[in-house]
Amino acid sequence: MLYLTVKLYAEKQGLNRNQLQLKSGVTLPLLTRYWNNQTTEVKLDALERIAKALGVTPGKLIANEAEIMQEFKTEGWQKIHSQDKEVA
Repeated sequence: MLYLTVKLYAEKQGLNRNQLQLKSGVTLPLLTRYWNNQTTEVKLDALERIAKALGVTPGKLIANEAEIMQEFKTEGWQKIHSQDKEVA
């Protein structure tokens, strides 16, 4: 399964959702869906704007479990996994 890592990269840089929304220029509802992994579709232009605001490539914002574990260790995976439980 693939996950969006927007929240993990933002928090790594000390940005909250509102700060990232202002920096990227995407709408808050869209960013909230990406932040919480509550979407089955991703708009490439929005993902590119978010990635640019975070200083990463768009590809870094989509990852599988192994990639999340490698980049963010257990804490990152727990944050992503706990979001799944909140959605269910």
